[in-house]
Amino acid sequence: MTGDIATVRAAGAPIEIIGDVARCAICAPPGYKLLTADYSAIESRVLAWIADEPAKLAMWAKFDETGDPDDDPYVIIGLALGFPKATARQYGKIADLAFGYGGGIGAYRNFAPEDDNVSDAEIKRQQLTWRARHPQTEQFWHGIERAAISAIHNSPNPERYGRLMLRCERLHDIPFLFITLPSGRSISYPFVRLFRRERGSWAVSFMDNAILTGGWTEYRPGRGMWGGGFTENIVQGIARDLLAATITRFESAGYPVVLHVHDAIVCEVPHGASELP
Repeated sequence: MTGDIATVRAAGAPIEIIGDVARCAICAPPGYKLLTADYSAIESRVLAWIADEPAKLAMWAKFDETGDPDDDPYVIIGLALGFPKATARQYGKIADLAFGYGGGIGAYRNFAPEDDNVSDAEIKRQQLTWRARHPQTEQFWHGIERAAISAIHNSPNPERYGRLMLRCERLHDIPFLFITLPSGRSISYPFVRLFRRERGSWAVSFMDNAILTGGWTEYRPGRGMWGGGFTENIVQGIARDLLAATITRFESAGYPVVLHVHDAIVCEVPHGASELP
């Protein structure tokens, strides 16, 4: 296939091919087996918890109790957005991931299937419907942004926002914004500063070690960080802490963790061992 770009393209997306080949290469040694476990809707649950969204938390609690597919919050969200029951869960999950951090049309299309043909106007309607059903989450986006601005402005005095603590301090003469998560671990934003957007509102700027550019660049020049971005970082950070705690518990219980991917862990155990606790 080397040099035959048409054949390479016909085989599919390179990253997907690499992923398929890599999965085939992962196997347990003789006498052992791989057991896997993952969190169910970890991002949706953590977002609802950190934003104090009681209706969403109640829906997940009910679904955990009943296991009834009709009680699945993704199904309920999809139906509320107008999707038929057959596709309600798929599109309810897409909406939750796309709109949960303040995203709109672009975020929706990033998660939607390639053959999705929903119009921009329809996506906007879904976005507004989702926000109306999640008022505390929308409030959290704006609240965490205000808290970040206040922490920088009043440095080095800390600023509490809900379950989080924010502070701005200098390390080796570099200003950092730290957001301390419930676990005690902090997310850090280096070279942080405040600036005025075109319309006059304050915004947070920092330097990002971007993978695509391979070096330090200003995050979203002229626009800066906003509450939805902070919220996504916080949710992903808390989800990571939960995964790390789970790995420690499994290892302590005698289930060696040999792999983890996103919210899933894989343990290698002898044949005959019980299922994961």
